[in-house]
Amino acid sequence: MNESFLIAELLCTRLCHDITGPIGAVNNGAEFLEEENFSMNEDALKLITDSAREAVSRLQFFRQAYGLIKESGDVPLGEKKELVEAFLRQTRVTLDWPDTHTDASGVGISQGMAKLLLNMVVLVNGALIKGGTLSVRIEKSGADGKQVRVRGEGDAIKADEQIVAALNGQLAMEQLAPKNVQAMFSQRMAEHLGITLSLDYSSAHFELIARK
Repeated sequence: MNESFLIAELLCTRLCHDITGPIGAVNNGAEFLEEENFSMNEDALKLITDSAREAVSRLQFFRQAYGLIKESGDVPLGEKKELVEAFLRQTRVTLDWPDTHTDASGVGISQGMAKLLLNMVVLVNGALIKGGTLSVRIEKSGADGKQVRVRGEGDAIKADEQIVAALNGQLAMEQLAPKNVQAMFSQRMAEHLGITLSLDYSSAHFELIARK
């Protein structure tokens, strides 16, 4: 099978898995309301409202993380921060993205690097299996370069061997699966954009750094 086709197919599988939960909860709430003897309408409505909000947030996030974008021009980082806040709202992960890094003290990033940043957030969030703090920093690197750091810190860090291999460009295609395709997609995107994507991790942190 063509590599690009396989990556796209597995990404769609993962995306559908990630939005099935909130959409299924909306359906469950609607079914509760249809039951004649159901006496907890307020709870059902809250379930529907919260789940619908989560589904919309995830779809908006994934559209920008995976969808087609213009690769030229800087992006309004405040909007990306809001996307990430909404994406993490129903998780046990707290976002640390200071307002000073929504304009990065005058350092803007391209549409492509912003898309990569969102994918880095997905990967780091996935490593925080018991919750924690996810921090985003956007800085100058050297004389003319820029770097984005997405770091997760928590009580339990899961650094899956295949995800690490994919991020290092060492995962064989026959090992590609929904659980690790995000890492390969992010690495391939970085290569396409001429960005160096590196990983640093320990039992207490998981950090991705993109430099250009």
